Amino acid sequence: MSAVAPGDAQQERDRTKPATHDRWAHRRGEPRVLAFLWTLYLLGATLLGFAALGAVGGISPDTYRPVARIILITVVVGIVLIWPMVRLSQARPRRGGARTACGDFIVIVIPAQAVVWPQAFLPTAQWSVSTIVALSMLMCAWAVCMAGLLALALGRGGGESARRPPAHAWLWMLLIILVSASGTVVALSGSESGEVNEVRTRWLASPMTGVYELMRDRPHTSRASRLGRDDWTIIAAPAAVGMVLWLLAAMRRPRDDVPTVRRAGV
Repeated sequence: MSAVAPGDAQQERDRTKPATHDRWAHRRGEPRVLAFLWTLYLLGATLLGFAALGAVGGISPDTYRPVARIILITVVVGIVLIWPMVRLSQARPRRGGARTACGDFIVIVIPAQAVVWPQAFLPTAQWSVSTIVALSMLMCAWAVCMAGLLALALGRGGGESARRPPAHAWLWMLLIILVSASGTVVALSGSESGEVNEVRTRWLASPMTGVYELMRDRPHTSRASRLGRDDWTIIAAPAAVGMVLWLLAAMRRPRDDVPTVRRAGV
């Protein structure tokens, strides 16, 4: 029998190693892991809200509605800030930012809707179905916007991009914060005008103030948000921007200029 050189043995192990093995998957938080963490986040926000409600000593529309607003604003904060922060803190996905953002969008939006839609049927909430539809569209629109930004930030993928952290990730996170917070500045900077029960359109420019505006008490209009054409346009605008950004990211080809062949003995 002839002795096998150490380098040849290493090459043989590399050739027989499954090509689908991804030793960087645990660092990127694949969609199933993200879905699990996101579900825990939503569950924690809901439980804390009901704990605060229990401390009041009674459940009524006057006590439940403020707590529900806080829970829903917490959900929106998770969509526009925590989700991008988690993704930008991880290594770049090899499959590219466009595919990753698309998968993330599904696992983020569906559990969030499970928190939103019960508000239309709870007797203690007393919000109309039209109000919940507007709230659902607001959350989905901003989720599309964040997905588009992440698709560009996470890069084209391919090659060994998973071994590199996102380029200038802190700059992308700063941009996301500015995009999310700029509408809040607009909402709070203007003077109040018109009827107190009318929807203040400029408040819909921010995801946080938008939730509050849609869900605030309107006792003289059966507590329903009556939105006009301009209001729906403001709500849908982030989705249009996000779709354009995602398409730009999807049009970029993966980077294949980095060699992936292992060297003997490495």
